[in-house]
Amino acid sequence: MISKTDLAPVTEFKSAPGRVLSLYLDVDQSHAENLNRKFELAFDSKIKESRIAFEEEYEERDFNNCVSDVRKLLHAYEPRARGLVVFARSTGSIWMRELNVPVTTEIFWGPKAHVQQFLEALGEFETHAVVVTDRSQTRIFTVKLGVLEKHAEIHAMQDVRHFRTSGTDHLYSQSHLQRRADEHALSHLKRVVELLEHVSKYTPFDRLILAGATDATSELFRRLPKMFRRKVIASSSLPAIATESQILEEVLFIGRKAERALELETVDALITAAAKSHRCVTGLVATLSALNANRVRDLVYPPATAYRGGVCEACDAVFPNDMMNCEFCGLPVKPAEELTEAILAKALSEGATIEQVRGDAADKLNASGGIGAFLRY
Repeated sequence: MISKTDLAPVTEFKSAPGRVLSLYLDVDQSHAENLNRKFELAFDSKIKESRIAFEEEYEERDFNNCVSDVRKLLHAYEPRARGLVVFARSTGSIWMRELNVPVTTEIFWGPKAHVQQFLEALGEFETHAVVVTDRSQTRIFTVKLGVLEKHAEIHAMQDVRHFRTSGTDHLYSQSHLQRRADEHALSHLKRVVELLEHVSKYTPFDRLILAGATDATSELFRRLPKMFRRKVIASSSLPAIATESQILEEVLFIGRKAERALELETVDALITAAAKSHRCVTGLVATLSALNANRVRDLVYPPATAYRGGVCEACDAVFPNDMMNCEFCGLPVKPAEELTEAILAKALSEGATIEQVRGDAADKLNASGGIGAFLRY
């Protein structure tokens, strides 16, 4: 799930004065349509297609200034990832981030940064740590938003092979050597745990994958602190010498599988509790009512959710109807074609977490109202 803390830099940018041009741009160089810097043409094409209706003359001027600033940024940009997120404010400030995950090219213009696609990427590609180990060598990585980062590589101080000798004259020597090897192997794994604790302090991760030799990963799991054991979602038989591309592919596969399973559990629990009226609601009307009352603890919604409704700009309340006055301050609500964006922003501003569900979980949620929430009380 995604919390307000995860979006601290974006939230700070959103709260500054001035309207914002939000850009999500596919720059993946494995796609022929992006080669030879054609992604710049895709941006220009989206701008021409936007047909934004400006309420004031100054707003059109601000929009054109933002477009010019983004165009300069793209002209100097060298693509290294699959996608790019840019928030350009009419005051001249720009926030940019590369994403090594699929991105759909879109632009938005409004008083705040449009963060829905960015949120969905964060939710789908949560941070994983992976330890690739055998009895003698270990590498520790994290994977965040599709990017693999290596944090440590260590080797055992002494030989830790299994020793096999024949003949009774060598039994004592074999036993002694094996004990020494086992001691060095255990010492090596203790160092691995210490390094993993260090990594977690500076690169917090949500899930942990143990990969490599079965005996080594089993022993490592037994030596992990409880807080790390709870984060282990799978073990993998990847060889200790696996390439970084092989490790990344395995982590993304395991991560997606674990995410779908967790989402299904979440939706099942939500629907069951809502049916019993036990601090859960489903459906747009009930969910917005709870959100306006600051009762939402965890918001759950499926992809491609395109709600229309109204937003009160005076008190930030959200409604499923745009032809009404605000229930709280009495002022007319403003129509919102992108109501989902307003719902997500309000949930995060109130300290709730948000979770987008996919696959079977999304199908179940759509059949039960399309959106729902776990409540604080």
